[in-house]
Amino acid sequence: MYFCLCGLKEGFLDGCRPIIGLDGCFLKSIYKGQLLTTVGKDGNDNIYLIAIAYVEIEKYDSWEWFINLLLWDIGSPDEKGWTFISNGKKGLLEAVSSLAPNAEHRFCLRHMYNNFKAKFKGQQLKKLFWKAASTYNVKQHLRIMSEIQRISPKVRALQAAYEWLSEVPTQHWPRCFFPSRTKCDTIVNNLSESFNSYIPEAREQPIIDIFETIRRKCIARIQIKRTGMEKYDSEVCPNICKRIERQRQESRHCFPTWAGQDKYDVMHYMENHIVFLSERHCSCGMFQLVGYPCCHAIAAINYHRLNVDDYVDTYLKKEMYLKVYSHMINLVPGMHDFEQSTLGKVYPPSVKSKIPTPNSRNPFPQSESLFPLDDVPQTSQFMKSTQASQSKTTEVKKTILYSTYNINADANFCATKVCTILFTISDAEYSTAFTKTNPTCSKKEKTTSPNV
Repeated sequence: MYFCLCGLKEGFLDGCRPIIGLDGCFLKSIYKGQLLTTVGKDGNDNIYLIAIAYVEIEKYDSWEWFINLLLWDIGSPDEKGWTFISNGKKGLLEAVSSLAPNAEHRFCLRHMYNNFKAKFKGQQLKKLFWKAASTYNVKQHLRIMSEIQRISPKVRALQAAYEWLSEVPTQHWPRCFFPSRTKCDTIVNNLSESFNSYIPEAREQPIIDIFETIRRKCIARIQIKRTGMEKYDSEVCPNICKRIERQRQESRHCFPTWAGQDKYDVMHYMENHIVFLSERHCSCGMFQLVGYPCCHAIAAINYHRLNVDDYVDTYLKKEMYLKVYSHMINLVPGMHDFEQSTLGKVYPPSVKSKIPTPNSRNPFPQSESLFPLDDVPQTSQFMKSTQASQSKTTEVKKTILYSTYNINADANFCATKVCTILFTISDAEYSTAFTKTNPTCSKKEKTTSPNV
């Protein structure tokens, strides 16, 4: 079942940055299944739902069907320049490659690092991995990769960390190789993860109620975002202003030299960076990728006392943000007002029960019985645990752990079953049951009995 509302689609096309997070989450109702999601990013770094779909299982066919419908709604990546980011699991990479072969596809670095650390452990490699992935400069990325190659050489037939990272195409994971058109430097798929945590109650509901709950949340969210931004008096979105302020603080350590026209040489911690203000370009690589000035560019802007907001990309401004949330989701009447359809009935998916194992069908076979409390076998062992009673007349909870032994003479082995049962008994009953055991077992019996 595919779900894409017109108001959400038009809002995404009007002002969201061209980056789409793809992910799937498990549903917790009796029908199970999975919810495939596509989430965008507005100018204030907030999540923006585009489309969702219910599928029975996450696989190549499901992703191909979902992405095909999505691209039919929002346009092809060749025309719009979409960028996808995902963890690349269960047929997702193959589906994106077949339907959008020329689209930029970023890997979620959190999942990539989990695969990396399974083979290459250590805090030093961890720091170098994230430095190589998060740098904006290509030459700095190559220097970090050389350092990884130095500290993790190839040992005999074992693969080195440098070789493992080199097998992943560079257009998928380091920031310095990302195109600048998205104005987004994210390297983890927080978009989809944030949306999954935004709908915890919907994941426990039936299928129709899932979509209805998400629709109502989106209606309220659009209204709240629009009215909140209308009261905001700055030209740049508030979260972007916070990032610019951090760069402004760092610009105190930058010393610009005007070379003429709009070109500047900026000294920052003994490193020279070249800034072109008219092209919104800095040799560090950050300015052109994120869409707002880096600390080097801010130092050049302050040299001539210019306005920093004039060098912020339109995606990150209030005007574009209001375009995103200017569309309204049309209302739908309740189920009691639905019109009778002349088409065939739509039945819910079949409930797939877990295949029972021999132990789950009958934990106590016919040859064995659940021993009553008054007839506990001598081989049983007890572990007593009490809880504080609220009053003297309150019965105390005891946990009885016992084991039964089923000896198969033909196979010449001893199979042990251990079960834990909770009883609520009084102290007197517990003492009576415990005295029926034989604590004075011989050394031979203790050595031959299996440990519980």
